[in-house]
Amino acid sequence: MRTDLIFKYLFLATVIFFTTLIISSCASSSSTPTTATHAYIANKSGRQVSVLNAATGAIEKAVKVGRYPLGVAVTPDGSKVYVTNYSAPPGGSVSVIKTSDGTTTEIMVGTNPLGIAVTPDGGKAYVANFSSNTISVITTTNEAVSATIPVTTPYGVAVTPDGTKVYVTNYTGGSVSVINTASASVVSTIAVGTNPIGIMVAPDGTKAYVNNFGSNSVSIINTTSDTISGSVEVGRGPYGIAVTPDSSKVYITNYSATGGTVSVITASTESVAATITVEANPIGVSVTADGSKVYVANSGADSVCVINSATNLVTATFPAGSGPTSFGNFIGP
Repeated sequence: MRTDLIFKYLFLATVIFFTTLIISSCASSSSTPTTATHAYIANKSGRQVSVLNAATGAIEKAVKVGRYPLGVAVTPDGSKVYVTNYSAPPGGSVSVIKTSDGTTTEIMVGTNPLGIAVTPDGGKAYVANFSSNTISVITTTNEAVSATIPVTTPYGVAVTPDGTKVYVTNYTGGSVSVINTASASVVSTIAVGTNPIGIMVAPDGTKAYVNNFGSNSVSIINTTSDTISGSVEVGRGPYGIAVTPDSSKVYITNYSATGGTVSVITASTESVAATITVEANPIGVSVTADGSKVYVANSGADSVCVINSATNLVTATFPAGSGPTSFGNFIGP
């Protein structure tokens, strides 16, 4: 009788122990992030990309690229980072960084490449060759230029969430070219402000925002009709641009502002809700995947500022190599 009770208690204790162990193991694995978030900071003065751990602010490594790196685009799956090298002789080039090991591949494109964007499926990268007056289309499976599209002094590039259209700012033309990705041709041209530079399509696909560097404004494009639906006055010399994942806020770096500022536009009202002081000559701006943080590359201060998107306050500032630019989407795993 007593022996049976002892075995029953031992059996119950064993079941409870292993059940607790399994639950504990599952909770531990689900709460531990699989990858860290990184900011890929192109250092125009250092011919490298500084890989910044977004949580700690530490530079984990520096990857050598071409001369005067400016534009950055992280692929949707985070496996690669495309970097435009503005001064790579004899024309220009794009360095492709494999994020798993930091190895690079170089692709020759047109002269003086600036902006770059990758399609949502990761299949193509579009490069704005400023002095060649062309867009190079890179097929990412073989890292080769598969098409060249004529435009006028292209600067910034943005792709719609469905991948059907690419918007390109024409710096001297005061316009935006709309490219049909299926035909690889310009299908429309939209007049905007003076010297448009940065451009970004909202994640919900309804609007494209254009920074007019020379007229200190942001033009808003209705992507259904490809017509201007509004305009917002911002700081002096708007350059980089980023939109939160929920499409509710737009962050604009004002390069020429004293000390450097970021304008925050509320998308629903198309008005400036806040102006944030950062550091000298901010260029690149990018938002984390969860929308909680905004990173700003300050080229004149060799730093990156981190903004809390809920409060629009700077919460941290990290050293980020020599002449950080990162014009484009530079946040990834």
